[in-house]
Amino acid sequence: MNDIIDLDDGWRLRGWHAWQWKLALSRETGVELRPITRPVPARVPGSVQGALRDAGLIPDWNEGTRSLEIEWIENRHWTFERHLPAAWFREGRSWVLFCEALDHAGIVMCGNTEAGAFDSAHLPHRFDLAAAAADYLTKNPAVESIPLVIAFTHPPRNLGQVGRTSRIRDAKPRFYYGWDWTPRIVQTGICGRIRLEIADGPVLPGLTVSTNFTASSSRGGLRIALANALPAELALRIKLDSIESCEWLIPAAAGIIELDAGTVAPWQPHGEGPQELHTLRITLEDAEGRTLDAWSASLGFREIRWLPCEQATPDAEPWILSVNGRPRFITGVNWTPIRPNFADVTESDYRKRLETYRELGFNLIRVWGGAGLERECFYQICDELGLLVWQEFPWCSSGIDNRPPDDQETIGRALQTARSFIERRAHHPSLILWCGGNELQEVIDGRERPLTREHPLVAALGQLVATIDPDRRFLPTTPFGPDFSITPENRGKGHHHCVHGPWKADGSFEEWADWWRESDALFHAEAGAPGASPAEMIRRFAGKPPLPGDASHPAWLHASSWWLQWDEWLASGGDASDLESYVNWSQRYQLGLLATAWRACRDRFPRCGGFIVWMGHDSFPCPVNTSILDFDGNPKPAAFFAAGPP
Repeated sequence: MNDIIDLDDGWRLRGWHAWQWKLALSRETGVELRPITRPVPARVPGSVQGALRDAGLIPDWNEGTRSLEIEWIENRHWTFERHLPAAWFREGRSWVLFCEALDHAGIVMCGNTEAGAFDSAHLPHRFDLAAAAADYLTKNPAVESIPLVIAFTHPPRNLGQVGRTSRIRDAKPRFYYGWDWTPRIVQTGICGRIRLEIADGPVLPGLTVSTNFTASSSRGGLRIALANALPAELALRIKLDSIESCEWLIPAAAGIIELDAGTVAPWQPHGEGPQELHTLRITLEDAEGRTLDAWSASLGFREIRWLPCEQATPDAEPWILSVNGRPRFITGVNWTPIRPNFADVTESDYRKRLETYRELGFNLIRVWGGAGLERECFYQICDELGLLVWQEFPWCSSGIDNRPPDDQETIGRALQTARSFIERRAHHPSLILWCGGNELQEVIDGRERPLTREHPLVAALGQLVATIDPDRRFLPTTPFGPDFSITPENRGKGHHHCVHGPWKADGSFEEWADWWRESDALFHAEAGAPGASPAEMIRRFAGKPPLPGDASHPAWLHASSWWLQWDEWLASGGDASDLESYVNWSQRYQLGLLATAWRACRDRFPRCGGFIVWMGHDSFPCPVNTSILDFDGNPKPAAFFAAGPP
């Protein structure tokens, strides 16, 4: 049986001028090179920023404009270091370092030797340490431990909100380079678990596991796709715990395995019934029945169908979601990472926000394409809570141009990332849709419009999903259809499909209400309105309390410049010196706008399939933003716009 050793403990962090760490490790000059940032304890998972803040070496970047004081971190190299017992590597076994997520580029050193490089925050990485460790032990036969170093080099200079999607090549989250809801806080760090895998024989290849369910007969099925072929003499033992007679022994050489699980109780979205979950166990066995490797996951059975909206034009995609035979209106929330330093986020942080969304009546979470794949615990919690998940691949608009690259090298890397996403998350019943990315557009007929299925990168992603996860919908991008948003000349004419916007009322409240009553969109995947954070939070994080009428105050402009409400506030008779009155006005205004928009969409069901509010929670303590949960994860008044039964 292959073994696993967790390596989450015992790490220290050091900071360096570029590449000095490599010269220091090799000691080619005979001179001891010292880091420019002294060693400090480091959590794994954890970020460089979090470790430095915990050690008192940098300020809390959430206060005022102090994030500007930590941008120097991007201009250093950083090493996470620990030691491994030398005795392990004297046993002659295969030692592979598995890193679930590294953000985002650098080199792994074992002893003084490079074991491998990495350059993607979206992929797990494996490094064979055996040869490097053997080389170190040959040169240092008496040592009791071997140094292991994960070194991070400089991140890309700019991947932020404004730029050119056509030039994006780096596999790193973009949002923390600065977006309309967070300043620049570019994380470096280890974002997932780290372990040593010790293999004595064959191992399971990448598995894509998904389920299907037929509501009319209550029968469930399993689909298991193996990424690579295995020797013919090996077998897979597949067992579904808690379902009688669901155990199979299958030749391991089979590429795709489809199994009938018989009559099963379905997994239901919250409000519809229980979230029935089962543990699937897959073991790799040799000809004598000995276990060589094992894999397990929780899964559920449900039927997902997408139905046409009433009165939709023939060319429109279906936007009515049916789960287990019941059509339902989607009340969703757009999910962005909880923090820019998301490596430091805990499972309890996820659970607090997801439980809050469920209690508020939301039934779908859209994982936005400007970040990446969320942690496994996010999807597990959604499974448990009955929350549906719309997952995007990590592509996003950039303002100047919004068309993703179409060269074969970039498409190849995008497919590698998408395959990894699918392999790691396809077993979750909460996951109902893959999307190519956020607001991807190209010029069609002289005007920017949502990307079509013909774009080479989108076409390749769609083919991949159809091949390895065929029961899930693939959406090229959102919005999707003839237009990005509702156009005045076509409003009310049955022209609009899935749209984004608006995010702010440009006129009176009555004009906002009229706009939504006249909407003919089949689905609203993003819409919102700004609302202030609690006055206590503004005072806690802004340093000097910013006056609500002082639009030039740095605390407002640092993270909230898109969402300032000065004209509306002053026109309402607001007092520029009264923070509490401004906050109360702003929060009530946000609630009124969102409730009006949501009710107009819900009242059109099944002509309209859903409404997803932009955005869910603050990742930075913005004084004002379109979020409905504040920085601490607590609801603003606007969060209750859809409270009640789903």
